[in-house]
Amino acid sequence: MSPQRTRQARKELDFSKRLAEKGWYHSFELPDGTRIDGCIGLAALRERYARFPIPQDLSGQRVLDIGAWDGWFSFEAERRGAVVTAVDCVEVPGFRQIQKKLGSKVDYRVVDLYDLPQSGLGKFDVVFFLGVFYHLKHPCWPWRPRVA
Repeated sequence: MSPQRTRQARKELDFSKRLAEKGWYHSFELPDGTRIDGCIGLAALRERYARFPIPQDLSGQRVLDIGAWDGWFSFEAERRGAVVTAVDCVEVPGFRQIQKKLGSKVDYRVVDLYDLPQSGLGKFDVVFFLGVFYHLKHPCWPWRPRVA
């Protein structure tokens, strides 16, 4: 499916039903050539990634993927040479399955977004924050200035 058709389909369908049917949000191509067909196709994922002003070679860069879900963006950044930390607020079994099949070294953690400042993860060169904002109950906290 083309990226344009994927975006249109996403606007028209109840994603929760589609996710329940497919079992995967992202699609994946595994080292042995097999593919996992998720809600978002590989062409759409690659086209979305290409829009970001991120260098092809991420060697020596640290990447944080907030809300990684089953991890396509985490694994793509790792494939490009980054040291990646992926976080989500829940354990997503699909992430661990794909991680094992890819032989990935992505550091996967279950961390609530609001606990990130105290998590000790350090600083990052690139941060993905995809499909998270609209899930937040308090999107401006804890980043708002503290008033004495």
